[in-house]
Order: sequence, then structure tokens, then C-alpha cells
Amino acid sequence: MVRALLALILLAAPAAAATVPPSRHAPPVISDTWLNSPPIGDLKGRVALIEFWTFGCGNCQATVPAMERLWSDYRGRSLVVIGVHTPETDYERDPESVRRAIAKLGISFPVALDSEYKNWKAFHNRYWPAIYLVDAKGDIAFEHIGELHVGTADWKSLTHEIDELLKDTRSPRRGR
Repeated sequence: MVRALLALILLAAPAAAATVPPSRHAPPVISDTWLNSPPIGDLKGRVALIEFWTFGCGNCQATVPAMERLWSDYRGRSLVVIGVHTPETDYERDPESVRRAIAKLGISFPVALDSEYKNWKAFHNRYWPAIYLVDAKGDIAFEHIGELHVGTADWKSLTHEIDELLKDTRSPRRGR
């Protein structure tokens, strides 16, 4: 009886592994208003790091140094960094308020305003901050939810994934 149950379990194992969902395809980042950059077009064939944030969020503010570091370190290595500013409050919807916050926080990477939550909904996002790493095929290869700090284990995982995708975009990686 035990052998029969073990055999059934072993036979079922490959089927369970096959049910792991494939990577999600990333939608395009769309916005009528871009700050720090002209509109960024099609990302096809490029590796992109997309962060959902809002300037009134303390966790988002704490992540700015890590995002700036990624922008600085990878700018010449074909990584596109995009901040998608999706407001939580009415005050955060005002483009001038966003401009002032970007200047105050020292953000230099491109920012797409998402006041109507079009990108938020397209990505099925639910968190501030949330980071999506998109491979050159357009698939979400890695996700990070919450604050990101330079030098942490999460930082090392993300930068490893970026390095791998930039090295060989033909083999996307999967993260948490």
C-alpha cells in the first residue's frame, strides 16, 4: 500500500512542476506626461526596470537612493529605468507637485505620470513601491515589492538579475 501511494506521488510530481505559471508579459508604459525625459517609446529588445511609486509614500522615498544608484550604474549598459508615479492622494495627482517632489528627492531617471492608474492596472500592481524587471522579450523576469536599499540581499538579487539579462537577454530569469 505504501509503495502504491509513493508511486502515485512520484507520477504526479512532474505534472505539478508543469503547472508553474510562465512569466507574465509586461504591458507598455504609457503616459501623456513624462518628466526628466521625452516620452519613452517601445521597450522591445531592451531590458527595463519599472518602479511604481508615489512621492508621499515614505517607503518610496526610502527607495529613491537605490533607484538613483541603479540609474547611475546601469545607464550606459542598456538598462532603461522608469519611475511610474501613481498617486495615492489628490495632492499627488498634481503634475507640479510631482515636479517639485522629483526635484526635492533628487530623482534624475525618467518618470511617467500615471494619475489615472492605467499602468498600475495594466501591470496588476497593488503596492508602493513595486519594481518590475522586464527582459528584452517583454516578459516580467523579476519582481520586488517594498523598499529597496543598496547592499541588501534584495539589492544583490535584483542587480544579479539585471546583469544576467543584460548579458544574455535570450534566457529570461524568474524572481519572486
